[in-house]
Amino acid sequence: MAMNAETLKPNYEALERADKDGIYIEALACYPYMMTVENAAEFLGQTQQGVTQFLREGRLHGVKSGKFWRIPKTRFIEFLYQNENVPN
Repeated sequence: MAMNAETLKPNYEALERADKDGIYIEALACYPYMMTVENAAEFLGQTQQGVTQFLREGRLHGVKSGKFWRIPKTRFIEFLYQNENVPN
């Protein structure tokens, strides 16, 4: 069987390590392990262009294959924690 973004099995240990407070894994459960720009934009309430800009700038880590980006959920969770607005 060919492996693709829909059939790739998540590394749950890596997800749990990335989600130190356990708040994002469940919220992201409906998305594939290798998220698309559209998935990330929907979750963030951003435009696809905005998410693509995060990827180009290196603020969000993903993999580009041809013209398409894929974002591992672990990297997306890391991005969410890095961009938290935590009060002092």
